[in-house]
Amino acid sequence: MKIYLIVIKTTPSEWNEHKESLEGALASVWVKTVSAESALLRALRYVSEHQWLPQEVQMGPIEIEMPA
Repeated sequence: MKIYLIVIKTTPSEWNEHKESLEGALASVWVKTVSAESALLRALRYVSEHQWLPQEVQMGPIEIEMPA
């Protein structure tokens, strides 16, 4: 498996407790999976499951090389 970093620009969903105080946020998501495509899908799902609406992928997926 590989590790990927994805940064996603988000806005709070209507159920998000921060919707009145924040216009948006950048979510940095680290994903361990087999491909960049899988990492992106998992990151988008993770952000959505935590009451944030993905707006734009700002960076990534970037494969991260881990030291041996």
